[in-house]
Amino acid sequence: MDATQCQALGRNLTKGAFPVRSDKGWPLRQLQLLQSCPWAHNASVLDQYREELGRCCNASANLVLTFNNTLLGSHIIYDGQQAKKLQVKEELQEMLPQDSPFHNAPYERCAVVGSGGILRNSSCGSEIDHAQFIIRFNMPPLGFAEDVGTKSSAVTMNPSILHARFRSLNHHRGPFVEAVGAYRAPLLLIPAFSFTGYMQVSLRAFYALQEFHSPTHVLFMNPKYLAGLDRGWRSLHHYYDNRLPTPNVHNMPDEFIRYLGLHLQGALRLHVGRCRST
Repeated sequence: MDATQCQALGRNLTKGAFPVRSDKGWPLRQLQLLQSCPWAHNASVLDQYREELGRCCNASANLVLTFNNTLLGSHIIYDGQQAKKLQVKEELQEMLPQDSPFHNAPYERCAVVGSGGILRNSSCGSEIDHAQFIIRFNMPPLGFAEDVGTKSSAVTMNPSILHARFRSLNHHRGPFVEAVGAYRAPLLLIPAFSFTGYMQVSLRAFYALQEFHSPTHVLFMNPKYLAGLDRGWRSLHHYYDNRLPTPNVHNMPDEFIRYLGLHLQGALRLHVGRCRST
């Protein structure tokens, strides 16, 4: 695309006439077109977003439960069941870090590695591994190093995985500890307080890693923080299988439109396709 075409595409996208409801593949096609257009980083726009998110949520301080933000005797409200709450007792408070481990943010370069099939055959592994902080989601299977890299700074885990893959940790816990250790990540983030049925199995995960002297530390995600976020974004499908998004839960087109807007503003750069030629 030449400069005139790029400018016209940018204007059309900025106007917001997005036919995403009738054509769910439209956002991805626009990004593929945009990749042939020059992109420039806009530090002022990025700083504005950081300031707004800081006022809204302040992930650096509030992403996870800590001793300092979870007072003894206070109540935790489950973000997935807001009619339910749990009183904070000493047993729980002693499991929490004194303060957030994310106060050193922002990092110069981060990699947020989803499990989307779009990463398959991307050859992005090396570029991902060069990031300063690397986040992975839901303990995806290893063995795709060329496409998704090998390094991890933090791994998230939905507690449902503990039920489905590790028999709720009621018996042998070694396989779970080994699976976590394979990522060599110092942090494992668990939304233990989104639903009441997830709390006990999440606590068992904490104790299992502690019992086996794992170097990985469990952090419980703060339900108050999670309640304030748009949780609609999910992958089109996983890069290691063909599982499709759950209807009425995953709203990828609308989410992707937001990322397109950030790309156009220079706040972040989206990339589709191979990271390097072979």
